[in-house]
Amino acid sequence: MKFIVGFLILLLFNHNSFAQKKPTTYFQRKPEYATAAKPETAYQIKPVTLLAKDLTKSLIPKGKLLKAVKYRDLLGFQVLIASRFDTTKRITGENSADENTSEICVKHYRMVNGVLIQTWAVTESKSDTYDFSLDFNNDIFSITDLNNNGKGEVWISCSLIVGTVKGELKTIMYEDSIKHTMTGTLRSEIGSGMMQGGEFRFDKAFMTTNKEIKNYAITRWNRINGIK
Repeated sequence: MKFIVGFLILLLFNHNSFAQKKPTTYFQRKPEYATAAKPETAYQIKPVTLLAKDLTKSLIPKGKLLKAVKYRDLLGFQVLIASRFDTTKRITGENSADENTSEICVKHYRMVNGVLIQTWAVTESKSDTYDFSLDFNNDIFSITDLNNNGKGEVWISCSLIVGTVKGELKTIMYEDSIKHTMTGTLRSEIGSGMMQGGEFRFDKAFMTTNKEIKNYAITRWNRINGIK
């Protein structure tokens, strides 16, 4: 009898210890904070769209211009330019094939003493002989001021899918020159209505930032993945 009671106590202790363990991957489907998540249109800084003819020669990107805007916040006049550059190279030899390369890029400029100076850039590239898709998500970028400090937060999301492999997803946010990154996977159907993916991990900058910004990041991530 004493053996049975001791075994049950040990089993209960081990069960509680297991339940308290934290996962090694940070995974969250919904905003984890009590405040309501803000919709995509809230706290937007309204940029003005620029055309290729509006850009000086030094600002014209290589490849295809996807989106360009100008805006103003507490830090002054700023410009964002998104572009895409695709190339194909023939690899000869015993296993000849076409190698495709894609590069997507967003560059940020700030007016300093009357001159636009590049302050940061986000570039993602991929080369492969297999079919792949490297694209921006969620209208390339958006600008918010979720912490109401007058400084715009620039949001960029992009995804990579190679063949039938589960896709990768990344969201990057810049406030001033501070980079915040969340990385994870795209949610996808694996058959019979079953879904996989959608998890993510915050970097240190995101983990220590304002709760409104975290909520917005999670809401944005879920929207791209079709998670309600």
